[in-house]
Order: sequence, then structure tokens, then C-alpha cells
Amino acid sequence: MHQVRLLEGTFKPFIHFEKIKQSEKVKGLPLRIAAIIGLSIWISAVGAFLGISTEEIMKMMDIIRRDKLEFAKLYFGVGEVLSGLFFPLFIIVFFSLFFRMFFKQVGFIKLITIQLFTAFVFTIEKMLAFPIFYILGINSESSPFGLGVLIQLISEQTFLVNFISHITIFQIWAACLQIIAFRKISDKTMKSIIVTVLFAHIIFMLILTTSTILIQDLGTSL
Repeated sequence: MHQVRLLEGTFKPFIHFEKIKQSEKVKGLPLRIAAIIGLSIWISAVGAFLGISTEEIMKMMDIIRRDKLEFAKLYFGVGEVLSGLFFPLFIIVFFSLFFRMFFKQVGFIKLITIQLFTAFVFTIEKMLAFPIFYILGINSESSPFGLGVLIQLISEQTFLVNFISHITIFQIWAACLQIIAFRKISDKTMKSIIVTVLFAHIIFMLILTTSTILIQDLGTSL
């Protein structure tokens, strides 16, 4: 039985995933998942309280009634907290189910374990971006960790800007961890692993982009 260690798996993946490969069972998975979700909720709640990423709402201060503005802020805050709750779970479930189709020889518990580190990396991104967004008053599309700033210089197309902004150093980091894990645990070739992981992340980014735009449109209509 192997004890899941978030820091070792994230920063020393070759060593950690070799241990997982040699172990029949993993220990400490529920506690680590709960810790990541708790941290994600806390970051989202504090960010909503400080008004991070509410620039579009505040632009409407002078053109809509105060009660509607307060409702929009409340709607945003609740949405952020729910996002903090469900986003890590979505990452774990989406990637686990997706990779289940291609890595059937890897047990489902081990697939979930691998995606635990993926969720942890995205939580690290959220934690590090938090003070930057607050100090600079920017949103995720202008994050210094991604390509959103560059794509905004050449295009104003909402879907394209949002999609490209998801390509960050943390997205690449998460993909690298997945590639290393499957190279250690599965018998697939490196080429097939890389193609599968990249395809998974493209689908993941398309889902996030579509969801973000739909939520923004709903918020505007409210």
C-alpha cells in the first residue's frame, strides 16, 4: 500500500509514480481530495469577498439600479464559491473518465490518484494568481501565467481569447505530470501517451471556454 504525497508527486513525479506503479493500493486519497477542495473553496470565497474579477459588474454601477447591482455581486459570489467546490471535482472526474477509455489496464483508483495531482496543480495556479489579480485588477484572460495577454494583442474574438488564455504554464505542468504518470504506470508508447494527453486537454479547454462564455452571457442577461 502506498501513501499519496501531494508535494512529492507534484515536484518529484518520476519517484512518486514509480512507487504507485509498484503498489497494489493507494492510501490517503479521500483526505487529499477534501484538502484540495477546501483550499479551492477558501481561495474562491476570499476572492469573491474582495471583488476579484468583478470589473464587468462594476462597470454597470451608473447604468443599473443598486438592487440589481447587489444581486449581480451576490450571484457572482455564490458562483465563485460553487466553482471552488466543483472545479477540482470536475478536473478529477473528467480526466479520470477520459483516460479510462485509453488506459484500461490502469486501475480506476490509480487514474483518480493521477488526476489528484492535476487538480492540485490547478489549485496552485489559482492560489498564485489570486494576489496578482487583486493587485493588478485583471482577470484570468490577462493572467501573466498564460497566453491570454498575447492573443488579446492580435484578436478580440471572445471564444478564441478565452480558449487560448487557458494555455498556461500550469496547464503544461499538469499535462507533463500526466504524461510522466502514464509512462510509468501504463505500457503505452510515449507517442500515444502524449497524443492522448494533449487531446484530453484540448477537450477540457473547449468545455471550460464554452462554460465560461455561457455563464458570462447569463450574468449579463440577469
